[in-house]
Amino acid sequence: LPDFINNTDSMFIDVHGNQTQLLAWSKCFIKSNMDCATCHNTHENERGNITLYNERCKTCHTTTEHNLTANGSMQLNKFINNNCVNCHMPTQSSKKIIMQTSGSGSMFSAAAVNHRIAVYSEETNRIMKLFHN
Repeated sequence: LPDFINNTDSMFIDVHGNQTQLLAWSKCFIKSNMDCATCHNTHENERGNITLYNERCKTCHTTTEHNLTANGSMQLNKFINNNCVNCHMPTQSSKKIIMQTSGSGSMFSAAAVNHRIAVYSEETNRIMKLFHN
């Protein structure tokens, strides 16, 4: 991988920041000819259609690439096979955009899908706890 992938500065790019740059740091991007249109059809509103995005992941990847599926439960295997985007592009809270609700004054962070396609250990741990408790 290029040196900039391992650059610690990349870890501090906010999820609500430059999605194109986050994508460019992904192995999927580096090792292929993908661009935004590989996953997004600009002529259709596909927002929230996880099934469609997962199918697009599977045009290059197979679910047999996961270490978890060999020893996992049937429900875990089904979850993994149908949640590529949720695991490898998780929705994360912004550290830069904090909002306050009117009335209660509660503070919360804006959330966005992280377009750096990667293995996120916190997501793996969260999912494993769901199926092993």
